[in-house]
Amino acid sequence: MSVSRSEWNELASLPGVASVIDPADSFGLKNQLIDHVHWQSLRKALCGGSKVLDFGCGIGRFAARIQQQGQCYLGIDSAWNMLASARRRNSAATSFVCFDGLRIPLRDGSCELILCCTVLQYIMSSPDRDATLAEFHRVLAPRGRIVMCEHASVAGRTGSDPANCSTIQDYMDSLSAANLKVIATTKIRRYDLSGITRRVLRLGRYARGVAVPLLPLLAKFERRRASSSDEQTLRNIPYFELVIEAEAC
Repeated sequence: MSVSRSEWNELASLPGVASVIDPADSFGLKNQLIDHVHWQSLRKALCGGSKVLDFGCGIGRFAARIQQQGQCYLGIDSAWNMLASARRRNSAATSFVCFDGLRIPLRDGSCELILCCTVLQYIMSSPDRDATLAEFHRVLAPRGRIVMCEHASVAGRTGSDPANCSTIQDYMDSLSAANLKVIATTKIRRYDLSGITRRVLRLGRYARGVAVPLLPLLAKFERRRASSSDEQTLRNIPYFELVIEAEAC
């Protein structure tokens, strides 16, 4: 599924994080859970750089959390409405910039750390893939890092949905071709949530105040469950999510 810029602009008005995770989650609890999974998985990997470029930042859901770690933040996106939402949700001191979707508005070698969360999965099968990855390499300083959180599938390109488009090896090969060396991959969430997580999410429809405090703990549980999953288990589900860390060669 290739989402156009106009479609992203339409999604920007959805509540919570639905515009950048699952628009169909009308209750929002599953999206909150996934947001916890993402941030718990990205937080440590994003340490070590004084500045973070959030490529395809959407509504800027990581901006405040990155700034709270003492890092400078710049979010860029090609959808105006997403950026307008990001500015409403964050302080006036947070920087958000609209760009053309390809040419990153930074000088060569000026970036220490790039965050790319659920963005590259839409680009992997597009004609812009190699140019986008070349841009990552261009703006990264020597040994600069990129941290990605993306959907992947053991089965590979089984459909047009980004969840089924790329294997881990697809990502690794594409990054390597752009002189970006993969240094770590970590599975963080399976498509099929555990029984206990599904029960808590159902409970939350009637007792939200009970379910919400449990979400961070459930996120940790789902991360451990995903990281220990073998290939055969992953082959039987449509997709899983992983964090990929790469370094500019």
